[in-house]
Amino acid sequence: MLQNLNLAFSSRNWLLCLCLSVLASACASFSDDPLLPRSAAETPAVFQTSTIPLDYDEVQLTLTRFLNAWKTADYAEMYAYLTPEVQQSLPYTNFRQYYREASRNLTLETIEYQLIALAPQNDETDAAVALYDVFFETFLVGNFTDAGRQMELSRSTNGDWGIDWHPGLIFAEMDDGATLQLLNAPTGRLNIYTRDGIPLADQSGTLIYIDLVPERIPDIENCLDVLNRITESSVEDLRSLIFRSPADWLVEVGTLRPSLYRERRATIEDSLSSACAANLRVQATRRYPNGRLAPHVVGYVGLPSVDELEQFSLQGLDAESIIGRSGVEASWDETLRGTSGGELRIVSASGQLIRSLSSQSPTPAQSVWLTIQSDLQAYVRDLLQQIYENGRVDEGSAGAAAIVMDVHSGAIHALVSHPDYDLNALTVNPDLAPEPLATAIAELSNPRRPELNRVTQGVYPAGSIFKPVTFIAALDSELYDLDRAYFCNGSWSRPQEGFVRTDWYPDGHGWVNTYTAIPQSCNPYFYESGFDLNQADPFRLPTYARRLGLGEKTGIHAIDESAGAIEDPQTVRRKQGYVWTFSDAVSMAIGQGFVSITPLQIARMYAAFANGGTLLHPQLVWQSGLPGDEPTHRMEPSIQAEINIQPEVLDRLHHALCDIADVWYGTALHAFRDSPLLSRGVCGKTGTAQDLRPGGDFLPHAWFVAYAPADDPEIVVLVMVENSGEGSVVAAPLVRNILEYYFYRRSP
Repeated sequence: MLQNLNLAFSSRNWLLCLCLSVLASACASFSDDPLLPRSAAETPAVFQTSTIPLDYDEVQLTLTRFLNAWKTADYAEMYAYLTPEVQQSLPYTNFRQYYREASRNLTLETIEYQLIALAPQNDETDAAVALYDVFFETFLVGNFTDAGRQMELSRSTNGDWGIDWHPGLIFAEMDDGATLQLLNAPTGRLNIYTRDGIPLADQSGTLIYIDLVPERIPDIENCLDVLNRITESSVEDLRSLIFRSPADWLVEVGTLRPSLYRERRATIEDSLSSACAANLRVQATRRYPNGRLAPHVVGYVGLPSVDELEQFSLQGLDAESIIGRSGVEASWDETLRGTSGGELRIVSASGQLIRSLSSQSPTPAQSVWLTIQSDLQAYVRDLLQQIYENGRVDEGSAGAAAIVMDVHSGAIHALVSHPDYDLNALTVNPDLAPEPLATAIAELSNPRRPELNRVTQGVYPAGSIFKPVTFIAALDSELYDLDRAYFCNGSWSRPQEGFVRTDWYPDGHGWVNTYTAIPQSCNPYFYESGFDLNQADPFRLPTYARRLGLGEKTGIHAIDESAGAIEDPQTVRRKQGYVWTFSDAVSMAIGQGFVSITPLQIARMYAAFANGGTLLHPQLVWQSGLPGDEPTHRMEPSIQAEINIQPEVLDRLHHALCDIADVWYGTALHAFRDSPLLSRGVCGKTGTAQDLRPGGDFLPHAWFVAYAPADDPEIVVLVMVENSGEGSVVAAPLVRNILEYYFYRRSP
């Protein structure tokens, strides 16, 4: 990259600029860039023979301000440095259009310049000429240098210097009516697959345009009748469309549904040709052959908006270009569509090539393989759908989330948000029959919000699945020791404050300790822990929650996610003007109150418990490249942080979590009774999170999260069902089903 050189000229050293050797040593700073050689033979005579003094500081200031404004595309600032005479003859809008058009053809990203020399022009003190080079960095045609440019400046009657502007200051040949011409070499969009090769998005769809020239139509009424029948547009709209353009223009009058075209191709082509003299133009479009399998992961595509066109035109795209709008389609958009190439040329008014400025070959589009396993994804999707269809979930439940993730790599094997939708309803001109298309589009208006990815964007109270955070905070900070015991009698109170909290089991659990408090999910044990943590330091519990990755984005990157929040005394005061009390800490200790998290955050936290304390970035893209070639990208585990919890504390937590399903007091005992998984060991936690939204009496959210096998964990599985009841009753059996399918390919 060339750097802007600010040259210091003064009136007392102007004589040194009479020859190139002195100019080079005393008046100018030359770049070491080999693209910019300079010799006496290369320097125009005006820079070697002038003897008239100039106010070089003022000339240089005007010049550099003008060029700096070009760097930032501040055309109004550039225009301000033109001479008054130029401004009178050239309106600003015309000046701006010159540069906007040039920038579009250049696909300009940035420019840099190097000032080589300044000298008087024609032995005058009120006119100067500058020699400079410009380095262009572009999106489509690469980087190139236009060397040896000259710019003339003159001083007006008020003493200010201005640019004697003309089109040749963009490129010299433009003074003679030449223009910039960009020859674009676009690429096609490639496919998205599951890890096992099932296509989720491809370019096998077709969009069929009908083009005609109004003056060539043999019979306008017959033509309108034919178009009305095959495009399903009204005769009035078609007539308006055809006749609003000049008679000799090519007009696009509609599109054909591909399925209709395939069924009646010969008839349609004959009718359009005889009645309209029309031609058909076929363009590949995006298609989602398994549009319901993973819509929240794959995402969808669309066309650039009017506001985006200028930005995308710099990348060689136009109004018909397909771009990613959400999910992997958006986050891996450039990989999937490749990078267009092109050649930038200067052509004469008659279209003759004058100069080729630069060219660059396109970067081929690549396919993307997800970490999603198609059969597991389909199984989990169907499982969630069935519990709503067969009435196993209360009708007040709006949706559910499920995730299966590798605890050692962060690779996501399944990610399901229910309800889902058909991606084909959102693509450009979908190849669906009218009735299925109408149904798919109507589904998007469902008040249960199928477009919401509940795994990464849904924000909920955590309930008891948060209790390991409180457990860790108390033991790792050494507030409690590993031998701590507590008598759980069914309630917890602070009489002096008139404060009473009850347990989910009114009779109480009796004596519990650091082995049994979690599998029994004894609320009073954790109320007491939250109270004591708050007494020691009210920031301690929120700080540990954040250290474990809660209340912040996981960095999944490929799809959108919410951060949620873990509040503390400072944040609630700043946001709400609220004064934190011990009751807030007591609520947080069981995952209520100022706790709002996403299912993905919880799954990642339990993966860290399973892998020994590493918070991983969850990942959805396994590899990218061309089918049959060596991948250009292959997923590697990405570590966000080590949670740095004392090993003996993590070990005690692991043993407590692993009692959840196979000891008599484990809250998931009934869900896993007689399961073959018990021979492998299942570790996890149930959760029943109260939904305290204003405006209704809602059932709690049901949570269950587990990892397995116990001795050498492979995966973590989480299910959350909104407003459906107890986690041990609703969510735990679903996690069991998913684990059994994963390990045994066994379905209930």
